[in-house]
Amino acid sequence: MAEVLRWHGRALPDTVGQLRRLLTEHAVRIGAGDDVRDRLRLAVTEAVTNVVMHAYRHAPEPGDVIVVVEQEDAQLFVSVCDEGLGMVPRIDSPGLGLGLGLMAQMADSFDVLKRPEGGVEVRLQFALDSPLQTAAA
Repeated sequence: MAEVLRWHGRALPDTVGQLRRLLTEHAVRIGAGDDVRDRLRLAVTEAVTNVVMHAYRHAPEPGDVIVVVEQEDAQLFVSVCDEGLGMVPRIDSPGLGLGLGLMAQMADSFDVLKRPEGGVEVRLQFALDSPLQTAAA
């Protein structure tokens, strides 16, 4: 059975580091190699930062970020979701505009989907360099 990690919380600046650490620890537990861990860490940092910086920029309070990580055989699937504005142009963007390209470069597969209930889902896939290992192994 594939191990699933779910995290749901507020899209705050501190969330970026918290999720980066959580996913890095998870990747270590399942036996992901250094290269996969580094790429996962960078791609998830960018995805969650996008939610924090862009998804709820017109809301009076930060909304939620939802992260789901599933391992199936030698593949790791990561979804980073929000319930915010979706992908809309932003002339006043505080970033450099490199996040999506960086995520695409770090992941073996990368998609951005509009969620029917609102917001965006970023899907990242990473090929693991070792077979599935659970925390019990």
